[in-house]
Amino acid sequence: MKEIISNLKSEFPDEIQTLIKVSEDVINHPMFKKLNNIYNIKKYSEFQIWCVWDFMSILKQVQNFIFCNDILWLPPENPNAGAAFYRLIESEETDLGFKGGDLNRASHFQSFRAAMQELNADTKNIDNFLELIKTGKTLPEALNKSGASPQTKSFLLTNNHLIKQSPYNAIALITLTRENFLPAVFKSLLSYVNENEKIELFVWYHKRHIYLDSVLHGPLSIQIFNEYFTNKLLIKQSIIASIESLKARNELLNEINEQLN
Repeated sequence: MKEIISNLKSEFPDEIQTLIKVSEDVINHPMFKKLNNIYNIKKYSEFQIWCVWDFMSILKQVQNFIFCNDILWLPPENPNAGAAFYRLIESEETDLGFKGGDLNRASHFQSFRAAMQELNADTKNIDNFLELIKTGKTLPEALNKSGASPQTKSFLLTNNHLIKQSPYNAIALITLTRENFLPAVFKSLLSYVNENEKIELFVWYHKRHIYLDSVLHGPLSIQIFNEYFTNKLLIKQSIIASIESLKARNELLNEINEQLN
């Protein structure tokens, strides 16, 4: 994250300063200090699973932008970005599962849901949401009928609006609010978690992400970003979109914080 911010800071000092501020608000959110017991970790996971689904959907927007996904195929306009994207999404959708667990290969969404089951967390709302999506419900309809919390809805709808507004926003969110940002968030989270066998998969999931995002996904997302963001207007818009998304995430963390002991 420091590398890409450093490269952009001289051209967009005000926007980058705001991005740094809202990023630090998330990384240093007081909610993480409460993740020192099983009950709070379980409640946190019931919110976080929605963020995992949200990320997978942002990836789909980028995939649809880079590649032709119709039966009547057309070649990609940017194979370099395409190659980087396929390397990134391979582990997001078909990563190695937790060693010794039931999942041999799994998407990161499935791995996190398995961690919730280990915690005896409630997956009813997110499972219901996926069933509603399968039947063709729109995102607002599915969220309203699924039991999602107010700030969960706001976070997902904010990101959905941004990526529909422009596929460039989707690339920005992946690069500036997820792959190069979440390792710092997850390190903050794990610094308060008391590791034990009851949360083994939960801890593994976060350590796996810290590793993948730091050594592979972060650099790949920057490569994709650099392929497409070639003028100042697009870059400025990408930073503004990322700020909006991070503010919505911070509001979600505020809501989670109120639910914890």
